Amino acid sequence: MDIIDVGWEGPFEGWSKKFVVKNLWRVEPLMEYADAVQECCLLFLTIRKHYRDKVDNPGWLMSLFKTTVNNHWNTISLKASAKRVMEISKEDLTSVADAIATDGAVTMGIFTRNPKATKEASMTVYQELVEKLGVKPGVAPKDLMDAIGALEETKWNTLSDPAQTWYNKSATAMMDGGQILPCEGYEAASEKPKPAAAPKPAVVKKPRAVDLKPPGAKYRYKETETNRLFDLIVADPDATDDSISAALAKEGITLAASTVTLHVNMYRRFRAAEVRRSQASGKSAASG
Repeated sequence: MDIIDVGWEGPFEGWSKKFVVKNLWRVEPLMEYADAVQECCLLFLTIRKHYRDKVDNPGWLMSLFKTTVNNHWNTISLKASAKRVMEISKEDLTSVADAIATDGAVTMGIFTRNPKATKEASMTVYQELVEKLGVKPGVAPKDLMDAIGALEETKWNTLSDPAQTWYNKSATAMMDGGQILPCEGYEAASEKPKPAAAPKPAVVKKPRAVDLKPPGAKYRYKETETNRLFDLIVADPDATDDSISAALAKEGITLAASTVTLHVNMYRRFRAAEVRRSQASGKSAASG
């Protein structure tokens, strides 16, 4: 289908209205609800025209539209944050002017410091976010970005301007394929010096046991049930599995029938191989 036939009314308008309701607070100093929806509509018309020959289905166009709106919102929110910093109400200016006209100087009461504001001013951006978001110290900036993105408008407004600016610039950088900006006061775990490892105790090798057997003494293998089984098989290669098991039982040795069969067959294959090698050796000698 021709992507130019996709209209604004419907899924695109519906998604935009929901997005604006959720994110209007980020740009509210610059625009109201209706203006924000119209901003989304203009973005829709722009990308539909730009990607007319490149996009062939509405789903793809919707994905591009969402990415464009998010990027545009991050840019506008930076301007909104700057405006909030510089905005001074007319009432505040009037009160200061009245104080100067009355006393000839600004009274100290107007500039009384807020203890909470003083504390925040002495904190780094990372310390402020850890405290206000209620996360554990040491959490990575990416997790802070996720937590800030989930904040409601009232809690977002409690963040200082440096914290809001860090979030908005980092979000913009991520949308453009970049990385999160360094967060003031955050020290990655990999950058912390690792404590020196404790020295490992020296391993003392035990001396080899001295052979106390007299010269010429023969070593006997350790008597085991399997060894005894082999003795019986070698003594009578033609014995049946049942007769070997019965002989072992008389000596108080009980082995599974499968074990006896396995060893009997193993020995017989070995003997057959020996016979074949012997015959081959005899033929080669006769031909020589």
